[in-house]
Amino acid sequence: MAVRADSQCNTCLEWAERCSLLCSATAILLGYLVMFSVATSHIHPTLDLASHTSWHLFVGLSIVGCLILMGCIASNSKRQSRWKYRLGMWLIPWVYFLVVTQPWTVLPLAGNDSRAKGLKIYSWNLWVGNSDLEGVVSHLEKQDADIVILIEMGQHHTEIIDKLSETYMCREWIPDGAAGIAVLSRIPNTKFTVLDIANEGMPAIDVDIPSTDRSQAMRILALHTRSPSFHPIRTRQRDHQLSAVTRWVQSTNQPSIVVGDLNISPWSSPFRSLITQGCLLDSRSYRGYFSSWPAPLRMLGIPIDHLLATREILIRYRGVDRVFDPSDHRAISAIVQ
Repeated sequence: MAVRADSQCNTCLEWAERCSLLCSATAILLGYLVMFSVATSHIHPTLDLASHTSWHLFVGLSIVGCLILMGCIASNSKRQSRWKYRLGMWLIPWVYFLVVTQPWTVLPLAGNDSRAKGLKIYSWNLWVGNSDLEGVVSHLEKQDADIVILIEMGQHHTEIIDKLSETYMCREWIPDGAAGIAVLSRIPNTKFTVLDIANEGMPAIDVDIPSTDRSQAMRILALHTRSPSFHPIRTRQRDHQLSAVTRWVQSTNQPSIVVGDLNISPWSSPFRSLITQGCLLDSRSYRGYFSSWPAPLRMLGIPIDHLLATREILIRYRGVDRVFDPSDHRAISAIVQ
């Protein structure tokens, strides 16, 4: 009986090891494939799409690494070498995604007071097909924001601007469907300039905000970049826009903010270039993960709606709004000075 029990136990251990080998091998192989794609994204723009999975792969590989370590500790000397080999294969992509995602930056270590004094900015891709105009107006009124940025502004959405005209006397909008955008301001003497960033047919709005008793004078560039796809042209168009944004920041010589749906994750090479070359700060840093798309996935989504600021801007608060049907984006909000 004891021999049979030992045999059954060994069989169970073998099956457990096979299952763990399959799971760990799949995760590690996927990690290597994405790592290669992200590292070589400059060769072909379509490869940059893989960067959107960087955070999820880091979390998944971290879990797999814990399981491999447990197997390494629990296994006997004959099987331990196999686990150590898996651990070595796992370590390379894990370290790579650790460096790329910098998970420590999502820890809420910076000040983040939603009641802080300053200029409140609310940016939302409300989706071109959103027909719940009354709901949108009611929702925006509750935000009590100084600057409202609406992306994917269709012709039928102009009714929203009309209904908010008493609160937001300064406004500029281009109702152009997926390329449409609007900026509403309740700061007197706000000035607007419509730009075609990189001549890609996606209008952006340069907002000149005068100083108030709550914030300094600043410039805001509100924009929506092309959404990347497996067709490389759209990704190149997005990257051209981001390069033009860098030049805009470098030429303003004023405290500046870039905000909107940038259609890029923080782990993408063009995003890191924008941050570095534009000397910008990511408002997410040390405040949270703040996934914004797809909205129904909540924390399982990715942050592609951003607010980036030059170092003269003091960021008091950064948040992400609740899911609001039927938009597929969660709005972002910030308080700056």
